[in-house]
Amino acid sequence: MENEQQWRKLNGERIKIKIAEEVNNVLMREKEMGYEMKVCIGTDSQVKTG
Repeated sequence: MENEQQWRKLNGERIKIKIAEEVNNVLMREKEMGYEMKVCIGTDSQVKTG
């Protein structure tokens, strides 16, 4: 049985939609506000609980 990753924001709030969709939403929102973004994704950014 495959376990699905439980993603959370830095404030601890669980992300309830697919991670790719959440990242896209954030990037689009920030771009609309005039920010330039650079995204780096890696396992070192994961916080393990329990």
